[in-house]
Amino acid sequence: MTRKDTTPFLRKQVLTATSLQSFISYNHMAYSRNPIFLGMLFSVFGLFLVLPNLITFFVSCCSYIVIQIQIRLEEEFLGRQHGEAYTRYKERVRRLI
Repeated sequence: MTRKDTTPFLRKQVLTATSLQSFISYNHMAYSRNPIFLGMLFSVFGLFLVLPNLITFFVSCCSYIVIQIQIRLEEEFLGRQHGEAYTRYKERVRRLI
């Protein structure tokens, strides 16, 4: 007796670079390629506005630098992985704002 799989939504689907047709460019992704990093920068800048001192200023500056490095590393990887499709996406959508 075989058991019928009643949970098809739990199956994993592996997507490869060739199976992706396009990059998401609607809703919030139409304005920023990195909305999570943008939110993180707003949060640290907001912390500086709430507690304006040398430590929060230093944290804000360091966060900005580290996030910019991370974004550029990811863009380099995505450019190698997806080629021309990612280049066209980069031309349409800004990095942060």
